[in-house]
Amino acid sequence: MIRITLLGAVLLFAGLGGNQTAIAASSVEVPIEVHEGHVYVNVVVNGSQPLSFLVDSGAAVSAELIDKGVAEKLGLQGEDERTTPAIGGNVRVSFSRPVTLRIGSLEIPPAKLALLSLSDNDEAEGHKVDGILGFPFFAAFNPEIDYKNQKMRLSTSLSVKNDRYAISCELVEKLCRINAEIVLTPGQPAEHIKLIVDTGYDGSLMLNTPFVEKHNLLKSAGEAISGSSLGGKTEGATRRIPSLLIGTHATRQFDARLSTDKQGAFSTSDVDGYVGAEILKHYLVLFDYSHQRLVMRPQD
Repeated sequence: MIRITLLGAVLLFAGLGGNQTAIAASSVEVPIEVHEGHVYVNVVVNGSQPLSFLVDSGAAVSAELIDKGVAEKLGLQGEDERTTPAIGGNVRVSFSRPVTLRIGSLEIPPAKLALLSLSDNDEAEGHKVDGILGFPFFAAFNPEIDYKNQKMRLSTSLSVKNDRYAISCELVEKLCRINAEIVLTPGQPAEHIKLIVDTGYDGSLMLNTPFVEKHNLLKSAGEAISGSSLGGKTEGATRRIPSLLIGTHATRQFDARLSTDKQGAFSTSDVDGYVGAEILKHYLVLFDYSHQRLVMRPQD
């Protein structure tokens, strides 16, 4: 059995506060660390020493996340505790009083942080996870992630010009959804597929349980896999995929993960799956939420 690590949060809680690409009218560039496909950036919380936050477009949250233990060391107390869905099931979260975050020279206005246990994933991830930057970060700063050169540009104001590498996206429940075409069997027609773009997912493609069952993909699956994630474990198998087409970008002959989960994010039929870092890392990826588009500029 192959063990995998999935840190894409896909948490859902509320109650807190095509043919074009975007060019930054005002922006800041910051260094990032790319570890096992995951993107980390240094974040200063209320003047603290730099903390390592995961940049996760799959964190469908209304507040940025911080590890409970880290929050305690910073003197942050949690309140308004509640249960919320995650990849492997449900997790408990609480919320801090408003704090100030700084990324490079960019200071984020005071806002609450969600407190939950992230350090449980440190060993499997092989990296310290002090916090997670999710939907509020992506919506406010339209990050452009340069995996190859390990840097990220953040833009609060964007203008638009024509670009053939842009792909329309939908923002649904704080997640970036795109349309793609997948060939499941050589020589067969492509199938339409709806995917979430998830920088917190370390693999190439995860296909959700309803899609796997509809197309009977387990019949030709390979070795079983299990993964650790927020909320618990995720189970499934692997299968060779002949082709995935996102916009004009084709990825050929790669292994996808097939979910067999009966609960959590990978069990839903709302989308067909998730595209992750093993595909994204070959591109300069701009999340232009302000214009509902994703720009994937080839770097290989």
